[in-house]
Amino acid sequence: MKKTSENKRICSKPGIIKKAAESFKKHPVKGTLTALLSAALLSVLGIAFWIFVIIPDKGAPSGVPRKYYPVSHIGRGILYDTDVEGEFQDFIAYMYESNVSDDLFTRYYAYDSFMSPYTIPSFRKYGKYVTAVLSDVPDDEFPSYLILGIDPYKAFLQSCSNKDTFTQNLDFLCNLAGTHPASVFAVMLPADSATKWNSYDPETLKEARLSYIMLVRKFAECPNIHVYYHSLEEWVLYSNCLRESGSEDVLLDRTYNNLIATDISTYDLSHLLVQGSVNDLMDSVIDMSSKYEETLQTYAGLSGTNVVFVGDSIFGNFRDETGVCSFFEEMTGATVYNLGEGGMSAADVTDPSNPLSHAFNYLIGKESVSEIDKYYTHFDSYNSFRLAGTKLPEGKGENTVFIVEYGLNDYFGGVTAEDYYSSMTEIIKGLKDAYPSARILILSAGYISMYNNGGMAIEPDSAPLQTYRDIAAQVSEEYGCELLSLTDDFGFTQEQTLLFLNADLVHYNERGRYQLAQVLARYFK
Repeated sequence: MKKTSENKRICSKPGIIKKAAESFKKHPVKGTLTALLSAALLSVLGIAFWIFVIIPDKGAPSGVPRKYYPVSHIGRGILYDTDVEGEFQDFIAYMYESNVSDDLFTRYYAYDSFMSPYTIPSFRKYGKYVTAVLSDVPDDEFPSYLILGIDPYKAFLQSCSNKDTFTQNLDFLCNLAGTHPASVFAVMLPADSATKWNSYDPETLKEARLSYIMLVRKFAECPNIHVYYHSLEEWVLYSNCLRESGSEDVLLDRTYNNLIATDISTYDLSHLLVQGSVNDLMDSVIDMSSKYEETLQTYAGLSGTNVVFVGDSIFGNFRDETGVCSFFEEMTGATVYNLGEGGMSAADVTDPSNPLSHAFNYLIGKESVSEIDKYYTHFDSYNSFRLAGTKLPEGKGENTVFIVEYGLNDYFGGVTAEDYYSSMTEIIKGLKDAYPSARILILSAGYISMYNNGGMAIEPDSAPLQTYRDIAAQVSEEYGCELLSLTDDFGFTQEQTLLFLNADLVHYNERGRYQLAQVLARYFK
């Protein structure tokens, strides 16, 4: 929607009909033409009202007043990954298009039941809707947590681009928050893409930026209103693989809701907009957007290259659009095979009694397909092993890169340093023999903050994590491989742990997985 002078006149100047009548008496011909033009204008406005206001309400089920639709937004459940005990209510409503579904909120928030939010295009109606629904809820049953989606710039335009009107239209939420100080109101702003910000002309960009800042400053007056903005994350701005059917604005269901669950229920407040920093943060988003193409150029172009990820849960536990392998594929254009399997160690790969050994032996041509079908079909990486074993260049491995990452489970499982060295040697030798032309990059075990930052052994026969790192480096040197030490070179510090790791302090969160993929994409540049 673009602001025009006509919009401002319609918003601010009454008496159009009266003036038209007086003009008609003085100038009948001119008055007739004016009347016809007015009728045409009213017809256009009527059609627009039908399309944008009446038709959207048709989705309301019969028997349910539209202003309350859907009342069943209010569902009981325990917020995902919090310390809150017992059951409480949560309310979810969106002004802009969202991908929230029953299944997702059941999975991420442990709801017993939940109705998908109804997108409300008008900010005025949005305020009335939220206020009306919650006005019927007794104080002792008022939701403890409310998630509200608001598009600042759309709301600003619907306030006739008037600063005072805009802030007044935000008062409904401030009033609700003020009368329910024990409830937390989480305002989720749209996950804007770089393309969206880059599409604005300078004047529009200035106005859009202002709307975000004004919203945050208004809500900052209320201590129980928190504003989250996912576009503060570079990977949300840059990664097209996260968006529905190439859309610039709509994130995939699973990704978007996982982001919500992560942001409002963990210590990572990187997406939280606050009054003191909102100007700089919005400038950061705009600056990142303007450097979109420049950033993409920093990644290696690996189209036509097979990249095979061989490892544990760092790769294998996240096989969706937010996994390391998916991000890497999107950044580089490589053909990616994710052979990661959670819980596995280098020792498991070389243990004949472990199903993973059959999958690996199939990959390097030492076992037939019947063996992998016999022992490995129920593992997440089964199809990837099958596909890699049939698609990789037979015998040589041209245009192929193996990224091998084992060590953490060896460390956790008490595998001795000697056995880890033996297993890594066997793995690398097997890949070298099967694919002599392939490039092999060894990743040492990733950083963890527990057990004295990995500096202490946790089993009688094991060694500190740094010992496994050093062995990975030794094997790399002995076999002419490349090495990237995740233990040291990834940029982690104790203070940054919760920015990149999940609550278990081992596995990478979305931001960490993106950053690991980015490190790899730039490594091969």
